Amino acid sequence: MGQLMYTTSMSVDGYVADADGDFGWGAPDAEIFDMHGDRMAETSADVLDRKTYDLMRYWESPPEDGSWTAAELVFPAGGRRSRK
Repeated sequence: MGQLMYTTSMSVDGYVADADGDFGWGAPDAEIFDMHGDRMAETSADVLDRKTYDLMRYWESPPEDGSWTAAELVFPAGGRRSRK
């Protein structure tokens, strides 16, 4: 049987976005980003709400200018393999 894992960025007082609706404050540092990349490598399916799905489409293709780091190139591979 598989595992169900739930991940979210949330402030201590329960907010996921600031007063303007931006959640950039919760951007992961390199260590946390790598942890998410490792988790995504083992993911077989993602359950996303519409807004998150639209945001995650960013990872479907690397930019042509080669600006992604090695970790950014590895992270979306799990998402691309996942059933949607």
